Amino acid sequence: MLAALPAAARVHVSSCSQGWCSVATDSVAGYLAEEFLTLHAPQAPASAGRGYINSRGQWVPSPTRTANDSPPPGATARCRDGTYSFSQSRRGTCSHHGGVARWLTP
Repeated sequence: MLAALPAAARVHVSSCSQGWCSVATDSVAGYLAEEFLTLHAPQAPASAGRGYINSRGQWVPSPTRTANDSPPPGATARCRDGTYSFSQSRRGTCSHHGGVARWLTP
């Protein structure tokens, strides 16, 4: 199978050998010529507070509660424990918060 990745697509590199690298995205895995890869360090946290670096190298705030129980700006899902998640992918969202109660974004 052959797949095309858009320019500047983020990939996870497992290993490289003889000019070829084992790579994966959210939807496809395979090999890519090393000459087409550029190393970028994970982004620094965009704001203070608790958070994590996701698989795409982006800083994401940890799930949080709000005083009025309404979704905070940027929230993508409501977790079953009542917190709101800012996850950028659906895999693993709310995993330590009882799972997803409902998605806030399509």
